[in-house]
Amino acid sequence: MKNYELILTDYDFEGRDEKGAKTMTVVMKDELSALLRVVGVYDNGIETCDGIDIVKQIKSAKASLEVDESELNLIKKVLDKLIKNENFKLGGVRYEELIMRVFKAEPPKKKDSKDGSN
Repeated sequence: MKNYELILTDYDFEGRDEKGAKTMTVVMKDELSALLRVVGVYDNGIETCDGIDIVKQIKSAKASLEVDESELNLIKKVLDKLIKNENFKLGGVRYEELIMRVFKAEPPKKKDSKDGSN
């Protein structure tokens, strides 16, 4: 099964508050974890357990997390449900980067070892 790297570093976006336009920061690990815990996004208990496991991995990860294809597909499925949900409205400038990082996740870059093997 193929693996993918989810980039979990924080990112900034230009948003608005009551005082006008300003730069805001999204804590990627917290935001993605919260989205994966929204009630009703899983179809059954197995998906729920898998989602909880992914949240735990995200919380304990550093700047990125390597996930397998089935884990990534579950995250995508959750985001798809939230994007389509008229009451949730996952989108806009706050979530653009998060959505791109999940749906455009790439295989992890190979790390060069000191002995020349990968």
